[in-house]
Amino acid sequence: MDNYLIYLLIFSLVLAIVAIGMSVFLFFKNKRLEDFFNQVFSEGNEVKDLEKTIIDLAKKGEKLDQDIEDLFDALNQINKISYRGLSQVGLVRYNPFGEKGRKDCFALALLNGKGRGVVLSSLTTETGNRIFIKEITKNGSDVPLSQEETEAVKVAN
Repeated sequence: MDNYLIYLLIFSLVLAIVAIGMSVFLFFKNKRLEDFFNQVFSEGNEVKDLEKTIIDLAKKGEKLDQDIEDLFDALNQINKISYRGLSQVGLVRYNPFGEKGRKDCFALALLNGKGRGVVLSSLTTETGNRIFIKEITKNGSDVPLSQEETEAVKVAN
């Protein structure tokens, strides 16, 4: 019977050591969690109000949404302006007189983003220089275009 008492005492001692070890382990685990909590939710010595933090983040999100809408509005205005300005240019140089002359003649197409604009044509001869201007609309031109002018419009598009 004395052996059972000794075994019971040893078992109790081992159980007490394991309990003390678990207590120390949990103490340090709790300390790490407290440190993490303080690091995440505190500014200096004050603990942040979680509700206030969420409200602040929501306000910042609304501000960002408004800024994005403003940027889209500005982008749309820039697109509208860019369609009005000259953005497409086509130049074709040619010699209407065959091998005798140089390529002094040209057709220059100046178009906006919607395909509207003008074609400037220059015809240089021995007696002088003539310049022709033809309006280009979305559907083409009211005046027939020469082959070179048509090519210049195609190059511009």
